[in-house]
Amino acid sequence: MSIRVPSELRGPIHFFGDSLTDDGNLYALARDLVAAPALEAYVGTGGRLSNGPTYAEHIAGLLGLPEAGNYALAGAEAGGSQTLGDLLVELGFGNAMLVPETDPRLDLDTNLGGQVDRFAADMAGVPLGSATGFILAGSNDFFNIASPLDAPAILGRAVQDTLSAAAELLGLGVEKVVISTIPVPSFFPAFGPMSPALGQINALSDAHSAALAQGVGALQEQGLNVRLLDMRPISEAIMEDPTGFGLIAPYGLTLETGDADVLARYDEDQVAFWNPLHPTAATHGVLGAYTSFALEHESVSLTSGADRVATGKGRDLVLGLGGDDAIWLGSSDDLAFGGSGEDTILAGHGDDLVAGGSQDDILLGQRGDDVLAGSEGSDWLFGGSGRDVLIDGLGSDRAYGGSGADQFVFIEAELIGGTTGADTDVFVGGSGHDTLWLVLGTSTAAKFGDDLTGPAPCEALARLGIEAAGIEEIRIIEERSGPSVLSQQAWYNHADLWGLV
Repeated sequence: MSIRVPSELRGPIHFFGDSLTDDGNLYALARDLVAAPALEAYVGTGGRLSNGPTYAEHIAGLLGLPEAGNYALAGAEAGGSQTLGDLLVELGFGNAMLVPETDPRLDLDTNLGGQVDRFAADMAGVPLGSATGFILAGSNDFFNIASPLDAPAILGRAVQDTLSAAAELLGLGVEKVVISTIPVPSFFPAFGPMSPALGQINALSDAHSAALAQGVGALQEQGLNVRLLDMRPISEAIMEDPTGFGLIAPYGLTLETGDADVLARYDEDQVAFWNPLHPTAATHGVLGAYTSFALEHESVSLTSGADRVATGKGRDLVLGLGGDDAIWLGSSDDLAFGGSGEDTILAGHGDDLVAGGSQDDILLGQRGDDVLAGSEGSDWLFGGSGRDVLIDGLGSDRAYGGSGADQFVFIEAELIGGTTGADTDVFVGGSGHDTLWLVLGTSTAAKFGDDLTGPAPCEALARLGIEAAGIEEIRIIEERSGPSVLSQQAWYNHADLWGLV
């Protein structure tokens, strides 16, 4: 499956939707209406339903666009209308209300149509010629389905009202509208225990996505500048192989509901979900990176089988999913994530970012300045002729530099869910000036630091399970937060957002 979106974004992106997109809007509305203890217990950082920025907050910076408005509200539905008062009661705040039910502030329509109405009021008289509207809504409509007989009407209204919102935004003067499908239901841990019904829920989600695609096609035939962005591939890829995106904690573990002793083993950015229905900031970072790419370029999602794919001249993102895949990247700056199989990925001639995922992978760089991340498994990484970055993961990895000035990144196993010394990693430099970065726990750095950076580091390296040759420089970073010292390097922030460091 591939999705093509023209690379023509010029102006700000205005967001509409629900809690996946809400950057604190519901909290701001409810702060004077609901008792603080109840409200604060419901939200996370900055009033979001997460522990940090949502996917939408990354996009303007990644695409170099001006900041715009966010009208999304947690709990909002795509279809019909719903007052703020009804929503707050639905969310369990009925006994924590500070105002009577007759307070006019409670009459505000929180659903998608109401968000567009507020946007229209805010933008009255403001030129919108280069602006884009982005809609990600519909997940909450599923909770209104009491029986399968209800589904056609409820989801039909959600789709129709989403399409109507897009047409209204275009009528207000925005240049284009992007409608996103919702993530697959099985992406959310909340649906994990519903195994018998999960197939039916996924089928309804597929029907919703298909209806959106059909409706977008109909609007395009009318000459309206509307595009569909498919959020399902990245949600499937994260769910299928979370460790490939740095999310090494058990997938059902959440920051809000997880056992404290289990959570203590992981950093927050190694946990996929804030609560069973809402991703952590780390997962939002991956969603934001994906959305930014998919807004302008092509993404290819493979199957759970053994796939073979070669990309072309444009910028591509390949999500390998399961199976033993063979992926050949093209001449642009591409991205590839192998998934859970034993994959072989050949970078192209651009500056590529490649992650093998779990199991034993082979990653090969070529002419560009590539980032190759082994993730879990015993991997083989080969740098090319550029200034490459080769990132070690769990497993006994072998990383070979090429002809450029390469950087190797070793992360102590205990910092990423493993046992230090259980594996043997080999780093071999090439003909350039190569650097080995050692990301170590504080105690390990204190114990071996002087020996590792001294004139004879081999014995200290061996105690960490490392064999190294042809490395001109060794540098130490303490703890997983330490690699931010690399943030001035061009490759780092992008790789970090995708969860590779």
